[in-house]
Amino acid sequence: MQKELVMDRGFSAYLHYGVWVAPKATIINIPGYQSDVNGFNNKYVKLADHLVNRHLLQVVRMPNVTRPEGGLYAEGLLADVGEVYEWVRKNCGGPIYLMGFSAGGFAAAVVAAENPDVEKILLMEPSASGRLLGEFPREKLSQYRGEVYIVIGDTGVGYQVAELYQKAFSKAARVELHVIQNCDHQFKGEKNGKILSKAPLWAFAGDPTFPSPDGGIELY
Repeated sequence: MQKELVMDRGFSAYLHYGVWVAPKATIINIPGYQSDVNGFNNKYVKLADHLVNRHLLQVVRMPNVTRPEGGLYAEGLLADVGEVYEWVRKNCGGPIYLMGFSAGGFAAAVVAAENPDVEKILLMEPSASGRLLGEFPREKLSQYRGEVYIVIGDTGVGYQVAELYQKAFSKAARVELHVIQNCDHQFKGEKNGKILSKAPLWAFAGDPTFPSPDGGIELY
């Protein structure tokens, strides 16, 4: 089941939920730059349904698009994520987890560092800095005390970026990294899509079989 959430900042997010009394946790999914709420080939819809149906987690999907009124991209993205986070904090029981892809990973890291209620984060091929995002927020990330899980492809953003995040989260309770072989920035291909679908289970449900694709779902 899903429910549309109309945000004050002019976009819609979607809550995927089950029939249980209380979920174990709520995951906020933050896609990459200029990605709509569904993702390529509806991959974020498939992933949200997979997590809800099998693992008693509920998921909020949100877009990552620039606003018609302009302004700095990073500021707008962080404000969008902040609004969704506040809605989840006020309306959903249980822990809050963030997962983000590319620029969405950057946003997940920053918002988690600003909100101690975020217990775990999953960064998938996270961007670190640049014209759109500005300088890398090393000092801010050093304040995060929760758990950090990072997954990258061996031909994606690069190990140096992953290492930058690892070192920045110096006070985190746990920092783990997986590098997926024969995998690009988009996790293209059936096998890599299945691995990507299992990443939230590794980070948020302790799946010991990750990064095996066995048991994953096709996203592409």
